[in-house]
Amino acid sequence: MRITRLLLLLRLATSVAAITSLTGVVGEYAQRPTLDASLAEARGVKVPDRHTVRISLRMPAGWHIGGPQPTAIGLPTRLGWHLPRGWRVLDERWPPATREIVGRDTSFTYDHPVTIDVLLAKEPDAARNAIEVVISYGLCREVCVPGQVALSYSPK
Repeated sequence: MRITRLLLLLRLATSVAAITSLTGVVGEYAQRPTLDASLAEARGVKVPDRHTVRISLRMPAGWHIGGPQPTAIGLPTRLGWHLPRGWRVLDERWPPATREIVGRDTSFTYDHPVTIDVLLAKEPDAARNAIEVVISYGLCREVCVPGQVALSYSPK
């Protein structure tokens, strides 16, 4: 009987220690980290029926996001475009991501501000509605916190 009580007390103490430890981890991420993002027309030479937009991403210090390449670890950063009739994406120009070997896997990440230039084509009779992009990402440190941010831009 005493051994049973002792084992129960030991299990209870272990559970309390585990919950206390877990609470510290959960508490650290209770305020969800966020990715600062913006979408604007890129400066430069104007070409008829072509628009270059620039997406700027900035993560909090000590955090990183995945590159656009899917890997076995982490979450890739994806751009989901919602374009008006008559618009299409011609090219997305991502900067090179930092390549890291993690065990047997390779990870591609950005731990610094990122600028992505996107070339869009517009047909002559294209709608002038806003261009929208949804950015899906994982903001990572010890864990990856998935997130999305929606941005829009109205061409002139």
